[in-house]
Amino acid sequence: MTILSNFKLQNLLFCCATLFACALAVPIAAVESPGDKITEIIKSCPWIGLVAEEVTYGPITISKLDIAHAGRLVFCKPAEKIEGTLKYKIDADKLDSWEFHHIIVGLRKQDAQSCITHSLGVWNKKGKASFSFNAPVEKGIYELCFDYYEATLCSDALKQWLDNPPAHRATIGIVVVD
Repeated sequence: MTILSNFKLQNLLFCCATLFACALAVPIAAVESPGDKITEIIKSCPWIGLVAEEVTYGPITISKLDIAHAGRLVFCKPAEKIEGTLKYKIDADKLDSWEFHHIIVGLRKQDAQSCITHSLGVWNKKGKASFSFNAPVEKGIYELCFDYYEATLCSDALKQWLDNPPAHRATIGIVVVD
């Protein structure tokens, strides 16, 4: 190779390397990564990280929540069907009466979603339950909560959800509709 062709090759390589470096240095802010999305959500709702693996609310303890095979935090599309599983324990000594008690799972400030089990207030009970619901149509961040209601039928317990919603401390998961 001659000195002139070697010089041209070095310039070509230098120019290509410079263009490549410039391309890498351009901010990629226009493309939102999943990590950026999660960081933004955590900044706007710092309590998300406080959702415990096991939550006791009244006589009910919920653990091992798995929403859509994603754990306690799920991202979904509007109106998407979401399925989940959880484990529950009922401490009958803390129940108010010997009436039927129903554990309800749903999104806070939304209609109740699922009646996962019912029990007489006579004995302790534990088990695994499955539930499903449709994500809200509106985009946003929603708390998945549970509560227990005294009623004869699950349908009666579901009706009590909006009139007597669960407290924030009954939050067991987060649903992000995007």
